[in-house]
Amino acid sequence: EARANGADTLLLIVAVLEVSEVQRLIEACREWGIEPLVEVHTEEELDIALACDAKVVGVNNRNLHTFKLDLETTARIARQSEERGPHRGG
Repeated sequence: EARANGADTLLLIVAVLEVSEVQRLIEACREWGIEPLVEVHTEEELDIALACDAKVVGVNNRNLHTFKLDLETTARIARQSEERGPHRGG
């Protein structure tokens, strides 16, 4: 539906999806020529996004379960990503 309405990308929020849904939706997006933006807030969510071969990952500084804003979230997730080195899907 998003592609049919001209969308170039789609937001997938790991916090509200099951791992299998993240994987399935990433695959479905790519079948339609869309590279999704996969949103994470925690290190665990980053692990899920990378395990599902997300190529574009965004960090939300707001915890969607508590609505607490933590401006250090992006720095923490970036450090974790850097420590792991470049991600190569597959």
